[in-house]
Amino acid sequence: MDMGEIHPAVVTDGKTALVISARELRSTGQGLAKAISILDARKSTMKKGSLRYKRMSKAKAKARRVAHARQRDILHKVSRAVVDYAVEANAKEIILGDVRDIADRINIGKHSNQKISLWPHGKLRQYIEYKALMQGMETLLENEAYTSQTCPCCGNRKKPKGRVYECSNCGFVGHRDSVGAMNILSRRLFGEPGRVLAEITMYRHPYLTRQGHA
Repeated sequence: MDMGEIHPAVVTDGKTALVISARELRSTGQGLAKAISILDARKSTMKKGSLRYKRMSKAKAKARRVAHARQRDILHKVSRAVVDYAVEANAKEIILGDVRDIADRINIGKHSNQKISLWPHGKLRQYIEYKALMQGMETLLENEAYTSQTCPCCGNRKKPKGRVYECSNCGFVGHRDSVGAMNILSRRLFGEPGRVLAEITMYRHPYLTRQGHA
């Protein structure tokens, strides 16, 4: 499984690849960050301890509670979709790309750094772990280095641009995160990326907004 900031999870059993989409997860984090910024700016103009100051503090706490509750709901639905896919595939274990130190990597700019800081990959991993355990499956971590850059068809390495991976060597074209998932599985099975190719990519939207869009 490849964990992503845009698509929370992309999973493959080596035959098919499933993109689990929940854009509401990212927008919820961004909305909270924006609300906190506005409330903090307003608080800075108020006298500490005043009635208005206390109201702003309560509004900030409420915004956090609402956003975190929505995030938990989305993450539970995404993790359930991941485990359901593994059950359907008769899997004995779920292999996750290890992104625990992603925030410690090279500075990628203020905007991108903020997106990474808002990415709740740790909570998603925890939810998957205990749901998988209830199904008798173990959850393991695998080094994800170069997994999104290696062509699953020919093994050529190329840094992709955008959400589509296009191999300049063999012409393979596929979903970038699907490529990552294939290569995480390949590294687990064969010790290196580029040896697993899933032919079918599907989409699943476990969380829908009131307007019916994920």
